[in-house]
Amino acid sequence: MPTDALLQTLFDAGLDAVRPPGLIQGNCRLEGKVLEIQGDRYDLNHYERIFVLGSGKAAVPMASELESLLGDLIYAGVVISPRCEGVGLERIACIESDHPIPTQKSLLGAQALIEMLRQCRKNDLYIYLLSGGTSALIESPVEGLSLEDMQLTTDLMLKNALNITQINSVRKHLSAIKGGRLGEYSEGQGIVLTLSDVIGDDLYSIGSAPLYADQSSYKEVVETLEVYGVYEKLPPSVRQILKEGMEGLRLETPKKPSSHIKHYLVGTNLIAREATVQKAHTLGLDVKMIEQAIDGDVEDAVEKMLELAMNTPEQVIVFGGEVTVKVKGNGRGGRNQHAALCMLRRLRDKGLNFAFLSAGTDGIDGNSDAAGAYIDAKDVTRVDALGLNIDEYIAENDANGFFSQLGGLITTGPTGTNVMDIAILVKEQAHSNN
Repeated sequence: MPTDALLQTLFDAGLDAVRPPGLIQGNCRLEGKVLEIQGDRYDLNHYERIFVLGSGKAAVPMASELESLLGDLIYAGVVISPRCEGVGLERIACIESDHPIPTQKSLLGAQALIEMLRQCRKNDLYIYLLSGGTSALIESPVEGLSLEDMQLTTDLMLKNALNITQINSVRKHLSAIKGGRLGEYSEGQGIVLTLSDVIGDDLYSIGSAPLYADQSSYKEVVETLEVYGVYEKLPPSVRQILKEGMEGLRLETPKKPSSHIKHYLVGTNLIAREATVQKAHTLGLDVKMIEQAIDGDVEDAVEKMLELAMNTPEQVIVFGGEVTVKVKGNGRGGRNQHAALCMLRRLRDKGLNFAFLSAGTDGIDGNSDAAGAYIDAKDVTRVDALGLNIDEYIAENDANGFFSQLGGLITTGPTGTNVMDIAILVKEQAHSNN
């Protein structure tokens, strides 16, 4: 099998393992009117009404599968998604919103969820479908902040390489619905089915934890923003909110999860990596999965992945996680394409005969329409033939422009799932004849 086809096959196997229909089917079962989730049993006869709510990149396919499972047991529902066209939901409404920067649609989405949660009384049950993308798709700024303040703050954090946990800690202190605050709008019993898009599958961070809680403080948030040189660039109103929080003039975010809301992890990056490894095994390849998530600065992460690969005898090495990129240029692309470009430079400099793929499971990489990119050994000579300067494209953050000329872009379109990224390194002698 050619290396490019092998990389695509392995990535597809990981992606298929974390698509919402299979995840819902694998974690939820209905026997009569008893809903079983990971061994816990909920007798639906005990509830007056059942609501389904949700937000995130996987909200629609999760809702569709849950609607197939529960049918007319669902009283009402609403999910907030990046797209709603042609979703085919019958009992659950879909409201379209924007990502990764919140817009007016984000405010409308949050309000729709609040209104439905307010309807959900003590004797009712709601099932919330939570996935990555939620933090931007729904928003309700605290008093004293405008939508524009939130937009500027989000953009600054994204461009200055804060990781998702750090970004979400800031969001939780500027939002009236994050860090457990959304859950305060209902006394009903809550079930949250969660797809994780954060390192360590931290419930305090996924989707900015609208129905969970928060472990960070105003003081820690300010310290993080100062370390990244962002704090002084924030709108004055945002700095004022954070200052008031540190002085005890504003309530801290909820620190303890609600006793009447239970979270279940149904999809993780580990599931995707394990499926990738299994596929490699079926193709007769020696494969190693790196347990530790890859994160931090993209160039440091590339060095780490390359070092790990060179110090292991296996032919295929599978990584997972999410790196960060400090945006200095005006190009197109995202962290995965940038990682592939940085890896190409390292392979050229070291004279290594490796192939590499990095792609997002959500199918969206930065400000481009690609999920990521792949490279192999022959690309080193092709770069020279095409007259492409790798360093210039890296400096301009224009990996998409680079791979648009070289080839190697991975385009899946939005996948309806989101469990961070998968990276695969193949030593070129690892071709399989299967």
